[in-house]
Amino acid sequence: MTDEEVLTPETTPEPTETIETVVEEPRLFLTTPFEEYTVTEGLLLTLVLLVVVSFLVKTVKEGFYWLF
Repeated sequence: MTDEEVLTPETTPEPTETIETVVEEPRLFLTTPFEEYTVTEGLLLTLVLLVVVSFLVKTVKEGFYWLF
């Protein structure tokens, strides 16, 4: 086959298949209802919230170390 030669559907050696795909719009951060989160997203959100709460508790503990 030469570079100038173009394959057309009639001359293609193997059959081709058209596949339809669905493209979803990306979701904005924290605008999704909780019912629509996947398990992975829910676990990651839980982990992030636990890290933030842990950081806040440590910060308050260090600030008021003389009370504890």
